[in-house]
Amino acid sequence: RKTAKATPEDRRQQFAHHLQELRRRLLFVAAFVLVFSTAAYFVQQRLVSFLLKPAHNQHFIYTSPGGGIGFLFQVCTYVGIIASIPILIYQILRFIEPFIGEHERRFIVKMSWFSAMLAAMGFSFGYLIGLPAALHFLSHQFTTTQIQPLLTIQEYMSFVTVYLIGSALIFQLPLIVVF
Repeated sequence: RKTAKATPEDRRQQFAHHLQELRRRLLFVAAFVLVFSTAAYFVQQRLVSFLLKPAHNQHFIYTSPGGGIGFLFQVCTYVGIIASIPILIYQILRFIEPFIGEHERRFIVKMSWFSAMLAAMGFSFGYLIGLPAALHFLSHQFTTTQIQPLLTIQEYMSFVTVYLIGSALIFQLPLIVVF
């Protein structure tokens, strides 16, 4: 119903409708995270090999009975989240679409693609150049005949995750400067 002023009841209904829409979109994204995480489980050995390659044959341990499965669960979950980022961005854009104009919508889509390209470049740089150099420095600079690194796979995964996310975020700086 159209009135000059929305009543408090109308505003509550509109707010409830927006919350339902947001919930529906977030559940859709969560479903894709689950699907991609499940798919990652079926290629887990390739993913683990990919993640361990920058370590150049460093041996890792886990220190609890569930450490190995916890590591694989962590890898699959991260892959599911990363693979779902385009779906998340699309759902966010669709959610805010009614509130923005056509010009702003096109600008957001262009910047999203540019941001994705920069993130991929940052991830690639971090994986191919930065991570091997950082691992070499950190694992050889502080060793002696009495002190040797004994890394757990969980610590390695945490370091790699933070390093690669940081690399992807640093490559977003040109986009931040544009804004």
